Amino acid sequence: MSEKYREITVKSNGKTFSGWKHGSVDGIPILALHGWLDNANSFRFLPLNFDRFLFIAIDLRGHGRSSHGASTYNIWDYIPDLVGILDSFDFDRVIILGHSMGSGIASILAACFPERVLSLWLLEGLGTEPDRLIQKERIRLAVKRLNDLDPKRKPIYPDFDSAVSARVNYSNDSISRKSFEKIAERGLMSVPGGLTWTSDPYLTLPSMVRFNEVQVRNFLSEIKSPISLAIASNGIFQDSELLNNRIKVCRNIRVKKFNGGHHFHLEASRFDIWDWLCLDLEIK
Repeated sequence: MSEKYREITVKSNGKTFSGWKHGSVDGIPILALHGWLDNANSFRFLPLNFDRFLFIAIDLRGHGRSSHGASTYNIWDYIPDLVGILDSFDFDRVIILGHSMGSGIASILAACFPERVLSLWLLEGLGTEPDRLIQKERIRLAVKRLNDLDPKRKPIYPDFDSAVSARVNYSNDSISRKSFEKIAERGLMSVPGGLTWTSDPYLTLPSMVRFNEVQVRNFLSEIKSPISLAIASNGIFQDSELLNNRIKVCRNIRVKKFNGGHHFHLEASRFDIWDWLCLDLEIK
């Protein structure tokens, strides 16, 4: 039996998470994790075979329509959220589909809870962004940014088109405006004077602590599930040495480059990406 697209809410870790699901109730479950400052609608254009899958896309904490965090955010904060979400759906093992930051979160989840992950499908991300600062410098920077932040001062746009234009310009990505409209539809709310983003302003702050490259590779080396990594020709992996060193520590990984930029999955015509991912399970 196939379900139509519908909104969902899930309780986990003392917070409420919003999202949507679509597909067969008996299908292979996929939990989709979006990138930084995006939301669940990042995956609305994937040309999915909903007869074979149960696809669930969640707004991560601080994003979209989900609860905000207590203050600043760390990459590991998302892990207990996701374990609780998996428990709420009573899923044993799922495919985790992650884009960008969502891929980094997925990598940590798969390393720490291998029994919950059937496979990792990663778009433009393998591990988390490494720390390139001396620790004391990172803490000084984080404290300054935190003290300077006024969470009540958020950008206000007079109309929807203006907000979308700002998002398109910020991304500096070569995809259609229509693609970002879907993210904006889920990520905007009405305020006096116009529209502003629902995302938590604290998401823009740097963390006081981040994993270094050695730690990132340690997580990747612990992943037991197969990894399918799709990267963009004009994406974030312009440092081939860093990417190659990470690939080398993975136990079971296949990699393919596709034409496009960092948000290449937002285009409705990207059957090539989806078909390639599905080869991981020998299905289409």
